[in-house]
Amino acid sequence: MAPPGNPLVSAYKLLQQNPNTRAFFAFIFIAIFSIFLQENIIEVFGAEVFAMTIAETSTLQRFWGGGILLGMVLTGILSYAFKISRKSLAIFGLIGAAAGFVMLGASSMLEIQALLKPSLFGMGIFIGVFNVGALALMMEMTVANATGLYMGLWGTAQAMGMGMSSVGSGTLHTTLIGSGLMAPKYAYTGIFLLEAAGLLVAGYIVYRISIRKFAESASRPAEAASPGRSPLPAGSTASA
Repeated sequence: MAPPGNPLVSAYKLLQQNPNTRAFFAFIFIAIFSIFLQENIIEVFGAEVFAMTIAETSTLQRFWGGGILLGMVLTGILSYAFKISRKSLAIFGLIGAAAGFVMLGASSMLEIQALLKPSLFGMGIFIGVFNVGALALMMEMTVANATGLYMGLWGTAQAMGMGMSSVGSGTLHTTLIGSGLMAPKYAYTGIFLLEAAGLLVAGYIVYRISIRKFAESASRPAEAASPGRSPLPAGSTASA
């Protein structure tokens, strides 16, 4: 059972008291923000940089979406067969997706349309790998009797990342391209490289997170709580 009282207050206290909880929240937010920053402008990118028609740009989402699906299926099979670490999957997916964004930036900077769809498809595959690893980590980064509270916290980070990515992409497009400040090919290159950098930062954050220390820290307040206070949930030690 989750701690009594307002769940928003409880979630805020969890972020305050456990550094690994804060780090994991930041990891999810930064990763999701970086992945989806391109989603609302990728079709506009195809039109503005490569003069693609609406029929052509409408296929771009299919390439990275199809890559995500394929990446998730393959990762699910391989991780079951070879027992690959969840953290390793998430980090590997982030690094691969960052490489995909760098390729996308190169296609924009050099105006090489032939790189566009392979970049999106490859990026999608690695995002699929990340999805499997990150989802498994979200389920592991919980403690007994408060699983729903923690999953809600991770879901909030994900929703915030997606929401801010929509706002951010529109703001960047208006500021850099709509205002005439930069030529489209340079502006999009900068946006894609920003996304690549964000994914690498997220990978570094999750690399430093210890699931074992998270569980120990999450259980410590409950052990030290006085009888008159509502303790935070206790959790069993998980493997890193």
